[in-house]
Amino acid sequence: VLSIEPWNGVPAMARRVRWHLTGKEGVYRYGGDGGRFEIVHVETNEKETRVKKKHPPPETLEQCASRYGFGKRRTSNILLRLRNCPLRNGECSDTDISCDGILEWPDFGAGIRVDCTFFPDGAVSITEKEVLYGSKDSGWESRFGQSSFVSGTVMVLSSTHTTNDCDDSLSAHDELLGSNSFIVKNLRNKEDGSRLRVTSEMRLWRSKQNKTGLNPSLSFSSSQPPPICFDSDFHASSISLSKDKRSVTCASSDGRGVAFGNVGFTKGVHYWEVKLEKAEIGSVYVGVAEKPGSPSGSSQGSSHGFESQPRLNRWLGWGFVNFRATYTAGAERVYGAHCHAGDTIGVLLDCDAGRINYFIDGVKYGEHILNDLGCAF
Repeated sequence: VLSIEPWNGVPAMARRVRWHLTGKEGVYRYGGDGGRFEIVHVETNEKETRVKKKHPPPETLEQCASRYGFGKRRTSNILLRLRNCPLRNGECSDTDISCDGILEWPDFGAGIRVDCTFFPDGAVSITEKEVLYGSKDSGWESRFGQSSFVSGTVMVLSSTHTTNDCDDSLSAHDELLGSNSFIVKNLRNKEDGSRLRVTSEMRLWRSKQNKTGLNPSLSFSSSQPPPICFDSDFHASSISLSKDKRSVTCASSDGRGVAFGNVGFTKGVHYWEVKLEKAEIGSVYVGVAEKPGSPSGSSQGSSHGFESQPRLNRWLGWGFVNFRATYTAGAERVYGAHCHAGDTIGVLLDCDAGRINYFIDGVKYGEHILNDLGCAF
């Protein structure tokens, strides 16, 4: 082997070889065109008359990307936070308004600086610029087909003007929908060596504003996110979801099943509440955890990270059990108070400080109480 060469524009996908019997040189595929190999690495005896060992071909770029989730249909939840974004009113509806913000990707543990443009017809353009926090050099295979972040993605979203009849919690929000398509730089289709195209869809919910003097379809300041729901793709088989995905019911006693929310957090302080409609002591677990199989999760790159179904029949992460205890990694510790049917458990997550606090709102001994249980983790 004389040198490592590119193949069809992809670096290091070929080898320049000189054959010692003929003295001829040639460039041969070694992983190019989607993972094709025209030569193989072997070891011979001293006389070079017999092959002693044949080495397997290395993992191709396509195989590596697939191992990290590329090529599979995935859903990732996002949060768009705008900075210094003014209100638009009817008098200036013929102008575009620009501002910047952060597009938070909790599944990737990252926040992206974005430039946003709001158009008079209600459309929104979002351009991803750079990684502000999180890794920019690893973990992005499932989205871009390579480990590093690719800047410059542009998404133009428009209002769908549809109503959600099955979920009243979304009736106060407008839905914005857009799509984007791009060619992956270094991956190829093994069937014919053609380039691969990735198509993605972005869906944002923005609260409606009917203030006097404002056009509801064009105002976009102080938008509240829709209520947190449960993720229909991440819950144990023993747990069933309601139609609006706001409630879960344990349908069987098959292990300690969990159900994940539809959105995650990587920065800031967040608070949400869970109401216990029916609960036996020690049967309810409320907490936070890394979503199994997410690029930012601990299973990334493992043999079971993306290629197997996540195990959701056990309690994951860090949580509070309603028999006055915290639970994590199989270890329990006395904490808080007993919770019963009708009680509401509040969760305060401080991502920046790495703290979780719990609150109880319920009736104890005939009296209504609101109890701060203190720091659990």
